[in-house]
Amino acid sequence: MRALLNYLRRSPAERRLARRALWWVTRIHVSLLVRKFDRTRSWLASKRAPAAAQASPTEEEIARIAWAVSAASSFVPGARCLSQALASQVLLGRAGLAASLRLGIGRDDEGVVEAHAWLEHEGRVVYGEPRPDEFKPLEDFESAGL
Repeated sequence: MRALLNYLRRSPAERRLARRALWWVTRIHVSLLVRKFDRTRSWLASKRAPAAAQASPTEEEIARIAWAVSAASSFVPGARCLSQALASQVLLGRAGLAASLRLGIGRDDEGVVEAHAWLEHEGRVVYGEPRPDEFKPLEDFESAGL
């Protein structure tokens, strides 16, 4: 109920953004469940928007996209950091900001291997938390216009 009230208090533009975020989080999550990561990335590359002519989004716009993806993810059971980071990458790319997907690996208190995903732009985190004390970065996936 709280999420619905928060959604209804948002502007029409923010509600549209939240619906787009829900669309992308859902599609990406399902794709990651039925396809391999590489196939999902290729599929997303084929869906990228034409090169944006506008300037990069403002900090406020980046924060709105982060809110929309986080809010949408709460309605997609099992959508974790990778689905969220990829959906954010798509939405940020369509707003004119090319963000790099970062993946990290670490172990929990019991020694079980865990992975984590977040986005960076020019060395600054734009979605997710890198948690360097818990996850060692593995690879940097450039968005190439996503």
